[in-house]
Amino acid sequence: MDTIVFIGCNKSGTSREALKAASEMGYFTVLYTDRLKFLNQRKEFPEVHQLIYIKSLDDKNLLIEEIQKLITTGKNVKACLSLIDPFVSIAVDISETLQVGRITKEAIVIMENKALFREKLKSLSYTPHFFFTIKNNLSENFPNRRKNTYH
Repeated sequence: MDTIVFIGCNKSGTSREALKAASEMGYFTVLYTDRLKFLNQRKEFPEVHQLIYIKSLDDKNLLIEEIQKLITTGKNVKACLSLIDPFVSIAVDISETLQVGRITKEAIVIMENKALFREKLKSLSYTPHFFFTIKNNLSENFPNRRKNTYH
């Protein structure tokens, strides 16, 4: 089964959207998390096919061991990635070590820049609608402009 491994995730935002997109594209999704509360909230993650608790997502060797276990159970790991800043480089190191997927320098830059990542995904059918705001540039008329833009 073609599988994408995710290291870490937030309840909302780009990391969660990537999980949903992978699931909708037909991949078996595995999420490694260091958040025990996610295990208790398992029903809130229907796009995650397998949720695995790891005490520390910084432990690259433990993650490699766990992903190798997935591979031995027949999962065809196509990619190992993270959209959580501290784990992006760990995911790349694991991908290289296990020779799963090919992550380019450009892909890493995109994963680390959430606005750029959303921009890259915006044309895909499964991407939710979003818009960017700049705190320092908001005028008092923003709600009126928005109201005039969306009917």
